[in-house]
Amino acid sequence: MRNMQDEEKSRAQLLFEVERLRRRIARLESGEAQGGTTKEALRESERKLQQLTDALPTIISYVDADQYYRFNNLAYEEWFGLSRNDLLGKPLREVLGDAAYEEVRAYVEAALSGKTVTHERTVDFKDGSRRYIQAVYVPHSGLEGGIKGFFALGVDLTERKWAEEALREAQRELENRVEERTEELVRTNERLRQEILDRRRAEQALLESEEKYRQLFEMESDAIFLIDSRQGRILEVNASGIALYGYSRKELRKMRYGDLLAEDHVAREIQLEQISMSRVYHRKKDGVRFPVEVAARSFTWCGIEVSVAAVRDISERLKAEEERLTAGRFEAMGILAGGIAHDLNNILTAILGNIDLAKMLSKPGEMVFRKLEKAEKAALRARSLSERFLTYAKGGEPMKKPTSIPLIVEDTAGIALSRAGLELDFRLPGDLWAVEADEGQIHQVFSNIFINAAQAMPEGGLVRIEAQNILQDKTSEMILKRGKYVRITIADQGPGIRKEDLPRIFDPYFTTKPMGTGLGLATVYSIIRRHEGSISVQSVIGTGTTFEILLPASDQPAPKKALQPRKANRGKGSVLVVDDERIIREVVGEILSYLGYEVSFATDGAQAIDLYCRAAESGTPFDVILMDLNLPSGINGKEAVSRLHSIDPHVKVIAAAGYASDPILMDFKKHGFLGAVSKPYRIEQLSRELLKVIIGGDAEESPPE
Repeated sequence: MRNMQDEEKSRAQLLFEVERLRRRIARLESGEAQGGTTKEALRESERKLQQLTDALPTIISYVDADQYYRFNNLAYEEWFGLSRNDLLGKPLREVLGDAAYEEVRAYVEAALSGKTVTHERTVDFKDGSRRYIQAVYVPHSGLEGGIKGFFALGVDLTERKWAEEALREAQRELENRVEERTEELVRTNERLRQEILDRRRAEQALLESEEKYRQLFEMESDAIFLIDSRQGRILEVNASGIALYGYSRKELRKMRYGDLLAEDHVAREIQLEQISMSRVYHRKKDGVRFPVEVAARSFTWCGIEVSVAAVRDISERLKAEEERLTAGRFEAMGILAGGIAHDLNNILTAILGNIDLAKMLSKPGEMVFRKLEKAEKAALRARSLSERFLTYAKGGEPMKKPTSIPLIVEDTAGIALSRAGLELDFRLPGDLWAVEADEGQIHQVFSNIFINAAQAMPEGGLVRIEAQNILQDKTSEMILKRGKYVRITIADQGPGIRKEDLPRIFDPYFTTKPMGTGLGLATVYSIIRRHEGSISVQSVIGTGTTFEILLPASDQPAPKKALQPRKANRGKGSVLVVDDERIIREVVGEILSYLGYEVSFATDGAQAIDLYCRAAESGTPFDVILMDLNLPSGINGKEAVSRLHSIDPHVKVIAAAGYASDPILMDFKKHGFLGAVSKPYRIEQLSRELLKVIIGGDAEESPPE
């Protein structure tokens, strides 16, 4: 706060000295002083001051105590679409208009009462745009006392990302330069004390004009360069430029603007049209190449053609744009994958249902039974593929619960990295937090990364898996929120990933393997993002690759997992199956009949409601309804259940959906269901859910299998 107050004081003092110079110029012109040479020097000083302030994008103006404009720079005219003749000597109310004047009136009166005020408001510009700016009104007191007017500086808030840091650096630099120049001025005054008073005042005014330029120059958050247009030599640079490029001011003054360009083919003799590229790459002192936007304007200064170039680092903007493009690609793929997975799960329900029935009708050891087992394995592999598709789809949202990372990592690594020659180094602390995660999806994440590590080391090597608890106290808008996380790093000793391939390894279908699909790491990326975590990769050719994963920690410990027995339970009762797919109705009907149930069918919600009502009226009500949630036409499953509850509050309905992570399945009781199954479901799962709902046993919510 003290530094900001000192900066405001310095700025007010500098503005006061500028006004004093302008008053003295007026006196000279009116005959109150003598010496034609001094008058010319002052006019030249004023002209230079006007040119320098005109080259800056900040709005600058001066309003006297009677609220008349007495000074403004070119940016003020361009922003408000007015010429200098339209401003100088005109009342503030007349120029701004009544409405705008009333908005700032209180601040104007405060400034004229001797207070420095800052306010923010919306300004409509000549090109039709509207921007939010910050205005600072600095009162100006005369030598005799009393307020003579105020200076107004307008700053676009979006252009000041590092303004505070730049101001602090500028203050230190200015203090050194003021001290040096003040000492020089004292020595000069001693040598020239025989000269007339007007000459001394003129030199002081010239010094103050330069200081005015310096303060405005250093306030800019963008890197600002003053460049000799003919030779491309850097004449001056502000504090932001020093901080951005890593060179000292002395080093930059010895360089040419072309030395900053990253493109080796660009000539060192830089012309203005080459400076004013909208987007190019520059290189810092440490060799880092980064993208910038450059805007430049030329003018004559001290007899030479110069250019003022404003350089802005756009690395974060391009990163955000790339993040949005990547998210867009995943969203498009998710829409396609969701539809494919839904249809595939319906087909797999029929396939696995028929296989289960056929196995029950045959005997273990028979050739038919062995063939059915092979068919079952193939169908389960297809279900695994469907789950991978769902990772990209909205239906693949994770079903999060407290999950143990050590259990998943050790189990997955034991399978994926079991090949001879591979060494495992686990560094998993006992006090590691549980994470909020979908166990199956996180299993897939580590499986894909471990498989990549194994494939990268065909001759063997070490895979180190480390984990630790961390508190994320900083946040990035694109990635993580503040809070507790578990960090997992997986490092291999493979050949590494080429630098040009690193930005694309998470893209769908990108692969460097001859037989690769390009879905492994894309799946990993999608899962981690859906878990509100982050994943990054570092790789050194010849040394290996390291993946770093951050997952949100849970406030609860991970529960111990209980295994469900695989057994088909017989039952009795009447079941209404509601599904629009004929093949699903047929296989589910056969399964339920085999299990001992009486089965009826409906193809949509309206028909289901009608059949349920008629069965109740006839005295043979349905014991349970198996309701597909994704009915494509008419009344969907959720709405049908709502209407059934209004007819019979005790109706028993089991929800069925193509997505295990369907929001309704994840909290089915809240939506009026007593049970839930996800496609493709197995005969033992369906039989267990039917008995639980019909008999009324333990109906606590558990994730659908």
